[in-house]
Amino acid sequence: MKRLPFTPPMFEAAFVYHYKTVTRRLRTSERPYYKEVEIVVAVTEWSAPQRYNDVKPTNLPDEFLVIGGSIWGKCRPGRHVPLHLEHNFPKVRIVSVRPEHLQDITADEAILEGATMRQFTPAEPGAQSSGWSMDWDSGQRESDTCLGSPQNAFGNYWNRIHGPGAWDKNPPVWRIEFEEV
Repeated sequence: MKRLPFTPPMFEAAFVYHYKTVTRRLRTSERPYYKEVEIVVAVTEWSAPQRYNDVKPTNLPDEFLVIGGSIWGKCRPGRHVPLHLEHNFPKVRIVSVRPEHLQDITADEAILEGATMRQFTPAEPGAQSSGWSMDWDSGQRESDTCLGSPQNAFGNYWNRIHGPGAWDKNPPVWRIEFEEV
């Protein structure tokens, strides 16, 4: 089964809090990798108990898998989830796939991508004010993640994933809408 990878914060936004239903992927070909109505596995970082740190993923038993982090043992990337452990991850149906350019994203679309409003009550003049964020539990400074619009929050997060200036290049992307099944 195909896999749709997510960063841990966006996996949480989609499958714990259920406010992310759209994702964008760089368009590297004229044909989309994912097709409408296709069922795929959503993956992210994961770990098994520490006693399995030196065990190849394909040799892991199907027990105590932790999705999204390394609270027990070595953190492993989603692309290394062995087939026999895929059932621990959510399955999603691809609702729609369409080509666009990254900066075509609207405020509503950025919210579907996971942008949320973070409310602050400044304690003193000049303190952090409310703003839009894609990931405000990452240890990033709030001034880096609370921005003036959902699109700015999305662009900032895109740069964190793809490198400085990636947003400014306005690359072609696939806009992928999904729903959990």
